[in-house]
Amino acid sequence: MSTFLLACGSLRRELAEVLSRHEWLVEVEYLPPDLHMSPDRLAAAVDTRLDQVRGTYQRVVLIYGNCAPRLDEVLERHGAERLPGEHCFEIFGGDEFMPMLREEPGTYFLTDFLCHNFQRVVTGLGLDRFPSLKQTYFRNYTRAVYLDTGTYGGLETKAREIAGYLGLPLVISRVGITGLERRLCMVMDRTAHETTSPEGPAR
Repeated sequence: MSTFLLACGSLRRELAEVLSRHEWLVEVEYLPPDLHMSPDRLAAAVDTRLDQVRGTYQRVVLIYGNCAPRLDEVLERHGAERLPGEHCFEIFGGDEFMPMLREEPGTYFLTDFLCHNFQRVVTGLGLDRFPSLKQTYFRNYTRAVYLDTGTYGGLETKAREIAGYLGLPLVISRVGITGLERRLCMVMDRTAHETTSPEGPAR
């Protein structure tokens, strides 16, 4: 049986590139990125999908950070796991993420997906209808950091436009997909170790 990866749709391009570099036996499914706007719905969607695939796969891995209340409780109930790290942006930022956050806690992180789809954030937060809410939502941020994975290309200008819209200085960090690949390798290598014995693969 293969490993089932349940991932955030915002990671589709990056995860596809990582998987193209390896020969893991996996099946991948993506949940809508907009679920991040409603964390309770996100946890419920994960719970429902994991219940539907229970017993079908050797291992189930969630490609998310700790992005919803009680998410880890849901995973524990299903015997599933997620990538190491508490923050979804940490998946991309890797070892650079926590130092950046400690250096300036008021950091608003941008990814390629967010840059490409920022209008969905504006609409989802109601900023297109109530522009004055921008100050309320973003008043505690002091800078924007664009975690450039290089999977979309040509989004630096868009990142600068978003930072300007938010009234924040911009820092660009060329992180690539190393952080995501390293975390997924940790999980998949553990899978191989746990399911292989001197007599051959576990059955």
